[in-house]
Amino acid sequence: MHKWMNNFLMSIRWTEWGDSKLPFIILAFLLATLKETGRNIDYSTLLGTLGFCCCYLAFGYLYNDWMDREADRIVGKVKPVQQWPAWKALGLLFIIVVVSVLFILPWINRISVLVIIGLCYLFAITYSGPFLRFKERGWLGLLVASLAQRTLPVSLVYAVLRMWDASAIIYLVLTLLVGLRWIVTHQVDDLDRDRTTFTKTFATSLSRKQLDQLLIKIFNLEIFSLLLLAVSIPSSALFWIYAIYILFSCIFSIATQSTPWQMLKTPATAYLVLADLYFLYWPLGIMVWLGIKQYPYWWFLNFLTVLLLYRHIKQHLFDISWLYRHFMKGLS
Repeated sequence: MHKWMNNFLMSIRWTEWGDSKLPFIILAFLLATLKETGRNIDYSTLLGTLGFCCCYLAFGYLYNDWMDREADRIVGKVKPVQQWPAWKALGLLFIIVVVSVLFILPWINRISVLVIIGLCYLFAITYSGPFLRFKERGWLGLLVASLAQRTLPVSLVYAVLRMWDASAIIYLVLTLLVGLRWIVTHQVDDLDRDRTTFTKTFATSLSRKQLDQLLIKIFNLEIFSLLLLAVSIPSSALFWIYAIYILFSCIFSIATQSTPWQMLKTPATAYLVLADLYFLYWPLGIMVWLGIKQYPYWWFLNFLTVLLLYRHIKQHLFDISWLYRHFMKGLS
């Protein structure tokens, strides 16, 4: 059973989205609770939406690997789905879709929920599919990838909660920007492989200098969206979280002699820009704030989130340990 589960998680590429996409779903609920402190947002809505998003993201990554199996073989990428017969891959994809609908069934009668679910699967299929294949359609490919992987799943949270205020719109724009920055970084990272297989992506059509400039522009818009979001929510929690994160970032930048804008120029470090804010400071900070203020049951969610974000927490503790050793060495 353990071996089967490991193979399944490897097939759906859990490690590539479990702790990088799902935290944005949890954050949407946390921000909604922070905005409407008198409103009871129960676990059923959170777990149902998370369940759908897990299945949907698993579908998207598995389908992408199935469609790209020949190109992956050429560049030496080895993935479990490459060895599967068609009936096995298509059968598992169908089961995943059915299970995802079961998770969201209590809210399936809402038009907004149906539209979002339809768009999710439409974009997941057409991004790597043989007909539209948005993956090779420049800016449109970036937009579809960002919408499919981040913005649409998060919008499902607001559809379920029936919350469409200014903070929700700003947060959706932020997820779109994060998605665009990460997919551009991903394409830059895959640049050599895509050119080897003659795969046309947005990144292959631009120079490296243009791509670096684009990443910096998107990042600046992210910063602006983060500030707008803090202003749109009547709580000092975000400002405190931002202040603590900025302090750590400044210390880390001084120690490494590298600013976030410089880090964006290398894919390996570009993924780290604002990652600690999105995956640690923001979700854990808001849950601690809510737990102290008036929602003790959020401590249980805090525990589950710690388990989900274990890899980020471990890396962050390593960074703090490195900073301590670095400054102690400087003092000696």
